[in-house]
Amino acid sequence: MFTKLNGCVRLNLCILLVCFSAATLSAAPQLRLSTSAVGPVFVELGAAAPAQAINAFNIGSGSLNLSVTSSASWLTGTVGSLVACANGPVATCQPVSIAMNISGMTPGVYTGSLTLNDPNAIDSPQSVTVTVQVDGAPSTANLFVTPAGGPSPTATLAVNTGAVVKSSVKTSDNGGWLTFAVAGGGSYNFYTPYQLQVTAQPNQTGNYTGTVTLSGSPYAADNQTISVNLDVTTQPILAVTPLAYNVIQGAAAQTYNVGFQNIGMGTLSISSVSTNGGSWLSAQASNGGVSITVNPGSLTPGTYSGTLTLSSNAANTSVPIPIIANVTAQGGPLISFGGVVDNASFASGKAVGSGTIAAVFGSQFSAAGPAYASSVPLPTTLANVQVLVNGTAAPLFYVDANQADFQLPFGLTAGTAVIQVTSNGQAGNQVSFSVDSIAPRLFTLPQFGPAPDTSPWGIVINASDGTLALPSSLGIPAHPAHPGDIVTIYALGLGPVSPSVATGSGAPATTPLAQTVNPVTVYFGGGFLGNTTASASYAGLAPNFVGLYQINVTIPPGTPIGDIPVTIEMPGHSSNFVEMSIAASPATSM
Repeated sequence: MFTKLNGCVRLNLCILLVCFSAATLSAAPQLRLSTSAVGPVFVELGAAAPAQAINAFNIGSGSLNLSVTSSASWLTGTVGSLVACANGPVATCQPVSIAMNISGMTPGVYTGSLTLNDPNAIDSPQSVTVTVQVDGAPSTANLFVTPAGGPSPTATLAVNTGAVVKSSVKTSDNGGWLTFAVAGGGSYNFYTPYQLQVTAQPNQTGNYTGTVTLSGSPYAADNQTISVNLDVTTQPILAVTPLAYNVIQGAAAQTYNVGFQNIGMGTLSISSVSTNGGSWLSAQASNGGVSITVNPGSLTPGTYSGTLTLSSNAANTSVPIPIIANVTAQGGPLISFGGVVDNASFASGKAVGSGTIAAVFGSQFSAAGPAYASSVPLPTTLANVQVLVNGTAAPLFYVDANQADFQLPFGLTAGTAVIQVTSNGQAGNQVSFSVDSIAPRLFTLPQFGPAPDTSPWGIVINASDGTLALPSSLGIPAHPAHPGDIVTIYALGLGPVSPSVATGSGAPATTPLAQTVNPVTVYFGGGFLGNTTASASYAGLAPNFVGLYQINVTIPPGTPIGDIPVTIEMPGHSSNFVEMSIAASPATSM
């Protein structure tokens, strides 16, 4: 028995993923970095930040010719000369020194990035995230909470000092709503973490003040008096987090819808907005929401900062919200390094199976807007965009400015391949990724959050009525399966099939169907739950689909009841786990 999804190019329940095509690994430099993250680097307010360094390696041929750009004015990088390096993938490397100028910064955590680029190298550009933590006590703390019994009666502020301090806490009403204590278990080598906390007391409403006086540290920046302002309110409270956007130099203005979380009481109502930072930033309030427009215009490449201030009924409505715009220079298609994932499990860093549906993410792919394939066999050019896998154009499902979905060709040799995107004939950078002849991946539904055991819910279909074998409480057509039911599990990367199907073509819908050459075993349950196993009654390409596999299997007697993990095995290969629901008695069709 088959669950057919006739006439579709794409599975509606699939989530777009990150994958790659490639140009063959040829005689070219290939970039590797000793790390992609530096820090946090701990610096006491007023002191100089210690210099940091990473190493850049060439695991290809020829020579690297690296340049460095920074996303932050306080962060710089310098590439040094070739030297001998121990414990690297090759014997020599180029050190990259990292300098941080924290003058003018206030206590807090700051993050920037350095981008290393050689336009002639594979796996270039790559970015290194740099985090610096400036230690010291702030002068003020403004905190908002709901009354005791409300959704957010407690608020905290991290205070990191360079050494252990003594503290003295006072409140204007002599109440016990303010505390200051070591957090995280005690003192660390580079700083001491403290937590300033306010908690609404019974019957407490309105505004309160207090102080936390710190002393005894050898660092002047630690020995401060923190003025604490507490607002216990029944109004909404905005959860304020920075907003960041990536745009292309000279591109048209981009508008983004923004939602704000209310952690307070009542219903958040936004009446108007204002911005500060420059003409590149504007905002508008409408229908209870906010839209932000970033206009890169003639801005030069770099990072630009602004703020958004809301007029609303929130108690903290006057608190500015930071906005960052990262402006990238115009150029050819740019693939993000390390962005290859299958289109089922989003398994970052894993090998991608031959014939798999995949996606590649980056920037400046298509200037024409989103475009979808409308027929099968799939085209290898869509909106003047091509995705090259080892130099050969791959069939395309979808392209837009930042993403392309495609089918990895059948028959690729296991190992390393290279992807490249071309747009209007202009070739972009090349990025490597791992390929395997078989790499089974089960489809997940991350938009519904994790199941109780933290596994993602899976696309497991009740064959009797086409609903998902998931809890009906998820708010979609779903109900648990039960032992004896036939379910269909959708997957990618199950390897070669017989009869074979051409890359980009739909699978046959009449016998002989394109069944997997290798057997598939399904495991229901696991761990303390126990498990059962069953052989698939059918495993192969889903009829009429491109690159999509389906597994039909009967749930065996004795299978654990409840929300349980499911996985499949093929000779020498195991899939990811997904969650499904099984009930002890037959479910009612919906």
